Amino acid sequence: MLMLELNNAARRLLRRPTQSALVVGVLGLGLGAFLFLLSVVNGLLIRPLPFPEADRLVAMGERRDSGVGGIHANDYLRLRDELRSFERMGMYDEATANISRGGSSLPQRYDGAQMSIEAQQLVGVQPILGRGFIAADDQPGAPAVLLLGERVWREDFGADPAVVGRVLKLNGEAATVVGVLPESFRFPFIAEVWMPRRLRSDDPYGGQVIAKLAEGVSLSQARVEFDTVVERLGPALMAHRDQRPLSLKPLVLRFVNENTRGIVGMIFVPGALVLLLACLNAANLRLGHALARQQELAVRGALGASRGRLLRELLAESVLLALAATAVGLVIADAAGRWLLAVFIANEDAPAYFVNFGIDLRMFGFALLAALVTALASGLWPALRASRLDLQQGLRAGGRSGADAGAGRAVRALVVAEIALTVLLLVGAGTFLRGLERTFAFDFGTATPPTEVLTGRLGLRDARYADAPAKQLFYQSLVEDLEAQPGVRAASVSSALPGTMAGATETIGAAGQAEPNGGWPQALAAHVDPGFAEVYGLELLEGRLLDARDTADSARVVVVDARLAQELWPAGTALGQTLWVNPQRAEPEAYTVVGVIASLHLEDADDPVQPTLLAPLAQHPREFVTVAIRTEGDALDFAPLLAERVRQLDADLPVYWLRTQQRAIEMGRIGPVILSQMFTAIGLLGLVLAATGLYGVLAQAVLARSREIGIRRAIGADARSVLRLVGGGVGLQLTIGLSIGLALALPWSGMLASENFHTRSAEPAVFIAALLVVLLAAVAAFAGPLLRALRIDPMQALRQD
Repeated sequence: MLMLELNNAARRLLRRPTQSALVVGVLGLGLGAFLFLLSVVNGLLIRPLPFPEADRLVAMGERRDSGVGGIHANDYLRLRDELRSFERMGMYDEATANISRGGSSLPQRYDGAQMSIEAQQLVGVQPILGRGFIAADDQPGAPAVLLLGERVWREDFGADPAVVGRVLKLNGEAATVVGVLPESFRFPFIAEVWMPRRLRSDDPYGGQVIAKLAEGVSLSQARVEFDTVVERLGPALMAHRDQRPLSLKPLVLRFVNENTRGIVGMIFVPGALVLLLACLNAANLRLGHALARQQELAVRGALGASRGRLLRELLAESVLLALAATAVGLVIADAAGRWLLAVFIANEDAPAYFVNFGIDLRMFGFALLAALVTALASGLWPALRASRLDLQQGLRAGGRSGADAGAGRAVRALVVAEIALTVLLLVGAGTFLRGLERTFAFDFGTATPPTEVLTGRLGLRDARYADAPAKQLFYQSLVEDLEAQPGVRAASVSSALPGTMAGATETIGAAGQAEPNGGWPQALAAHVDPGFAEVYGLELLEGRLLDARDTADSARVVVVDARLAQELWPAGTALGQTLWVNPQRAEPEAYTVVGVIASLHLEDADDPVQPTLLAPLAQHPREFVTVAIRTEGDALDFAPLLAERVRQLDADLPVYWLRTQQRAIEMGRIGPVILSQMFTAIGLLGLVLAATGLYGVLAQAVLARSREIGIRRAIGADARSVLRLVGGGVGLQLTIGLSIGLALALPWSGMLASENFHTRSAEPAVFIAALLVVLLAAVAAFAGPLLRALRIDPMQALRQD
């Protein structure tokens, strides 16, 4: 019976291909936008982690507003020995893997990771070749081993099974390949080479902790024990000495933090709105068509067809239209999801390896549910309205004047709702575009055009650079070599790259001052060489810059930016003052301020602005650094030169992330750019849907009142009278819709502004632009039906029944 009903409905729809295609197109666009954003939500928030018993896995580390951080190795070992709420605990961390294969092949840098045997067991990975890590590999002093990812094995080692047992040079140390892990595994994020995480009590480094709750133990119960043990151990923990509280949270927050979850949840709202807008539009179209069939329905009712049967037929049509639209929407959503992931990967900002935005079985189920809801939302009310038969009126209507007063009120209400939703969507798009405009105009505090600076990244993991003097000697030799090359105006090695990343975030205090009520301030700290200021064009306001006097043996000094100077010494000069790093510790590190520069922002443009301090790299040689050269020509032309000069100094050291500072900054903006593009696309889609909906309503009104218009024209009505007749209520509907939209847009813009400090709540320019765009769209939608009304032939209209 159901199949027969659907078959008959399909034949009826095929007899009206244009009208059916229009409804499918409208709903398909709305469903495409909705399902795309739902696929983002599914990929980041709903799909479970791909680990065995993932619901029992938790992360522990420093408490952060957006998630959970790392932990000192010593703290991990103490907690592991004390806690009983966990079946197993392991440590892992991201790492760089510099691999040399010998011969004529160039060294290559891979995204790598260190993981303990316990971490490997918790994530449940099995090698496709060789073996995984065993307990002996974790022991300090054990022979170095590594695991390769399947892609690396196939593309760089020719899928040679004999790679197991081969000795490579890994970060300057001979290491044996013991296995190959499947391509589907890149834990924790995008790793392709893995090394054992060897732990000892005097380990100066830390990492990320993964733990599995014991059978029958809930997260809340584990937190009680965890907090108790942390409090009891107290001063024995490094985190306690640094005043960095520890926390226990679900492991998923390590991969998708709470800030990201908030943004993802927020972008789902416009997707739901645009689907609602599409449903309203489709409902309008379906209502107009159903009312146009009122005479047909009345005849069938007079012949004995029940209202239930007519209702089922109309709903069957809506279900088929919704299913067809869902198929269109799935194609759009899948293509958009692939595009989004490709953009992230191209900008080296991809989410964890297991995240994708494609269509899986869960998404297919969501799509079917969306189809059902869409069919009901767009078809139920029009079907109910059209099947409410008045036989005498329907038989007299001749199929041309079915829009009774009740239907007219409903249509006007739908138009008001469409306009209000469009205002909401456009305000959202405008808010993000204004924020993006400020992001691109953001002043990092560097005078050198970023297109003139070539940057690359180095990681001195080799045992030859284990001590600070060896690192500093390499950096100094590299800078001197680069500055001797033609076309190189200046060169620098530092822990930071302005506009993309700082070396670290430190707690700062001023000697002789009490801790402020809000706590000690924090600043972005970078360790730089004397060439840093010249390469990036820093402006000196007071004192001096860091220079050759600042050596490993000289007094500890820093240069601060104007923000930090104002925050710590608002009433006087910062020069000569003593600055504390980590003043919360019993013995903070003391530095003398020797210079003040203009405000400098080291992080991405969309990160909150923080004060900055610069310390000499010679006093704190870092393992990972950014090398930068300021060039006279096209900066990218110097990339081979930079790689070659590094290779001349160390044949086993690869330079990676070779790009201009401009490109690095652009990659840091990818998040705001994608959000702005998504909101703009959805806003424009909403505008198109609203404009076509308004056009359809007005066109239907002209068609329904064509005889009346002809009569009025015949007795002398001018164009203004016809305008008032056709669109007299449009102005009121626009006014009401715009008012409701603006009222809802005020809190909406505030919510959006809370996600990015470059955006502002209730910006007048954004609201005015949204109003103007909607008004222009309304005028454009009104123009066609109005011209058609003015062209109605009075004599032809008078001859209608």
